[in-house]
Amino acid sequence: MDHNIAAHFSGIETSNHPMKSIIFTVEDGTKSALTKSLEKFKKEVNTYLTECIEKNKTTSSQVDSCAVNDEELDSDEDDNENMASTRPNKVPKLV
Repeated sequence: MDHNIAAHFSGIETSNHPMKSIIFTVEDGTKSALTKSLEKFKKEVNTYLTECIEKNKTTSSQVDSCAVNDEELDSDEDDNENMASTRPNKVPKLV
C-alpha cells in the first residue's frame, strides 16, 4: 500500500492553486520507511520556508527603502511649510 506525505503552501496570490506542493510517496508502509521519508520531507519543507522568509526580508527591505524615500519627500514639504510660516503675516500696503 502506498502512502503520501504532502504539504501545500499557498500565499497572497489570488489563484486557488497552491504556490508550492511538496509530496513524498512512500511505497513501503513500514515505520522505518515512513520515518525516513518524514525526515526528508521535513528538510524539504524547512528549506522552502527558509527561502520564503529570505524572499520576504528582501521584499520588506525594498518596501522600507521606499518608505524612507517617501519620508524624505514629506520632510521637504515640511520645510516649505516652515519657510512659509516665517514670512510676515501682514503685507505692507502700497500707497
